[in-house]
Amino acid sequence: MSSEISCIVCHTKILVTPHEKRENMNYVICSNGHCLHIDPCLKMWLLNSESCPVCNTRYSPDILETYSKKSQIDEILTPNEPHNEQEVEECIVVIDKLNRAKKLLLEQKFTASLNILFDVLDHDDPNNVDAKFLLGKVYFLSGRFDLSINTLMRLIKTYYNYPLAFYYLGKSFESVGLDDKALWAYQRSYRNLKQILEESDKDSLSKSKLSNVFEEVVNILKKLNSEQSQ
Repeated sequence: MSSEISCIVCHTKILVTPHEKRENMNYVICSNGHCLHIDPCLKMWLLNSESCPVCNTRYSPDILETYSKKSQIDEILTPNEPHNEQEVEECIVVIDKLNRAKKLLLEQKFTASLNILFDVLDHDDPNNVDAKFLLGKVYFLSGRFDLSINTLMRLIKTYYNYPLAFYYLGKSFESVGLDDKALWAYQRSYRNLKQILEESDKDSLSKSKLSNVFEEVVNILKKLNSEQSQ
């Protein structure tokens, strides 16, 4: 049996399943039982503190090692290479903005999320791949499918293997009735996700999330191929 609790940062619901495997969880629990989403709530919080926002208990070493400020910086800056203080500070600013944009997206505050993403691309990092992807995702989730298609098509021209770009591109094409193009996008999403899931350097949480999307893509492809054969 599962139960619902609220994230202590964004206050939206978290579905908690007893005995759930760690790699399948999208939340963490401190030693005193306080829960929060991993992405973006925990990541955003760890930029400023390594302790639970409610009880101030320090998070476990494995949580800090996986989601700490340093690990988030290493995703953007090349790890094990020297970086000056200004580079690191600028990186933290961008990470914080992207996490806030994700949080607003979870809350379905699409305009506010878009404003932050435009700010990143206009003033901080015009080539930020994550911001470009999130822009396309926000457009899709807010029902602006043409803008989602245009944004994601530009993204894949430069970053062909971005994990979920083809997935949301396929969903956008499908939403406007372009099933042939949706099939093309889902086929490429299948290839990209299959390759990523076979890599050994992805953390278990990322692989678990992508596995769920991969299964969805497989089912969508079966449906679209069946419809085309009729």
